[in-house]
Amino acid sequence: MAWLDPATPLTDGAVAALAFLSFATSADGYRAVLEPRGFEAPRYLLPARTGLALAGTPLYPHFYAAHAGRETGTAPGLNVRLRALAERITCEIPIDRTDTRTLAACNLR
Repeated sequence: MAWLDPATPLTDGAVAALAFLSFATSADGYRAVLEPRGFEAPRYLLPARTGLALAGTPLYPHFYAAHAGRETGTAPGLNVRLRALAERITCEIPIDRTDTRTLAACNLR
């Protein structure tokens, strides 16, 4: 999504950016990213768009059925609470021994 001031002429970069965004959010853009080519495996993302048929992706109909009627939940302060929970969980799961920043942050707790 973009907001453009109609009085301001578009630069070449802005025109290119708008063309990219238009393609990336189009059905052809989704197909270019998600449909497998040759011997590639399908790339599955949670359904963010309905009404798009993708060749070679047999699990999408099941994803759409499983997510039918679901909505994104929210609550006041949810982002802050989820970030705090994520920090705690990060320190409770095995940490890559080469991830010195995370190891140090968890050792400070």
